[in-house]
Amino acid sequence: MKRIELKKKIKKIRLRFSRTGGFNASVHPTNGITLNNQYGLRVSKSFKGLTLGFQGKNSVFRGRWSFLNGFLNVNLSKKSGISLSTAFKFGAINWTRPQYSSFRFLGIQIRGKKAHEKAVLFFLIITAFNLIKFLISCIFAFVVFIFQITLNILLIIFKLIELTYNVVMFLLVKLYIHINNRKQKNI
Repeated sequence: MKRIELKKKIKKIRLRFSRTGGFNASVHPTNGITLNNQYGLRVSKSFKGLTLGFQGKNSVFRGRWSFLNGFLNVNLSKKSGISLSTAFKFGAINWTRPQYSSFRFLGIQIRGKKAHEKAVLFFLIITAFNLIKFLISCIFAFVVFIFQITLNILLIIFKLIELTYNVVMFLLVKLYIHINNRKQKNI
């Protein structure tokens, strides 16, 4: 195991202990300001996905934007530039920088190129499964649509049959009355 981590958040104080990073405590007194025992003071401001600020002696320049309901994410970093990623239930796939991908399964998290391969495999399986579900839904909707159209056509045919029957019966009754009236005149 590379990482074992315990986290606890108490109001504006966050305590964290990990096997690799050790003890970390931070205080978040107000929006945009964080005091951290390892990184010092962080001051930042976000504008529609773009974050600018300072952390210790370094400047912060970062951007995160999502498109297509989170299917495509654009990430901007001062160090690594622009990258495209997709987040899903089992992790995140970084399409332009595979070493930044992650994969989670049964509580185990993997990062890097090994994670990229597994995440792409699971992503393709989930996409294929969702495509099959979509196709089944489309077929079911088509069958229901055809059934409704057939039912409506049958109802129209029955109405036409009923109308034809009523017209024929009306004409027969009129003819019968007419014939009876002629017979009575002849007598």
